[in-house]
Amino acid sequence: MAGLVALVGLGCGREASPEIVARVGELPLYASVVEHVAARDGLSPEQARARAIDTLRLVAAAREEQAAAGQPVGLRPARAEHLRRAARARRWLHDRFEPSHGPNDIPADHPLLARARMDPRQVHPELFVVCQVVVEPPGVEDGDDKARITADPAWREVASAVMGPLREQVERYVPLGDPEACELIAQQVRLVGPLDPRVSLSSPRLGGFDLEACLQRDDDGRCAQPQFAPEWTELVRTMSPPELSRPFFTRFGLHLVYLAEHLPPRPADDPATNAALRQAVLEPWRAEQLDRALQQMGQQRAVRMVRPTEDES
Repeated sequence: MAGLVALVGLGCGREASPEIVARVGELPLYASVVEHVAARDGLSPEQARARAIDTLRLVAAAREEQAAAGQPVGLRPARAEHLRRAARARRWLHDRFEPSHGPNDIPADHPLLARARMDPRQVHPELFVVCQVVVEPPGVEDGDDKARITADPAWREVASAVMGPLREQVERYVPLGDPEACELIAQQVRLVGPLDPRVSLSSPRLGGFDLEACLQRDDDGRCAQPQFAPEWTELVRTMSPPELSRPFFTRFGLHLVYLAEHLPPRPADDPATNAALRQAVLEPWRAEQLDRALQQMGQQRAVRMVRPTEDES
């Protein structure tokens, strides 16, 4: 019966569709109820209306039966008490617990905050989120050998013959800005036919790149060996997400870069970053504190039963 009463109750929140489409005795059937039943059960409007009317008839019959037996129409006592307790709990959470457990109440040295500060998704330098395909010489690990091969005009001609059609397919079938764009680019890579043995295609993956990354610095702190090819870094900096680059060569091969996002730096000591970290861990911290508060309340209300000693009896 609880499910039937819930169906009738849908009419109470009838802002979406206040139209009454039928009545069973004094019980109105609102269009919003019919729409809800149709969406929930996958029914046509006519089928949903018929099911809702049948439900109202059962509710009306149950009310008549209760009235004939002299019982008050409403919830069972146990159910009513459960709802009253739930309402008191919600009021306690809203009025007392949550105001005293906000983001700024989290201790600065709490483990949840410490872990969040180590999360590269939360604290990071300026990042360019890139998905790229590279045509490169297969099986060449030495950087100098790779640079020599990729500078060869004959090799570049072969690489361009592979990348040109691939870029056309990406432009045609991949919606830039879509969350799955990188995976869709990877699908186009997998559809490329047999390759010339002088080239291979890398499988693209989405990743955040710090363009200031440095492999080796001079004594004065200047970068002597950037992690990325300067021409690659220069081109990526000129892009605006979401954007697909033109194919371009570096010493590593022929690149096609899709810039998905450009994330500003979020240093750990920045007040805005700190506020975002606290907001990110607020709910798990509240859950932890609520569990502790409930345990303390349970201990305060516990009754200890002891058997009296012979002297006491």
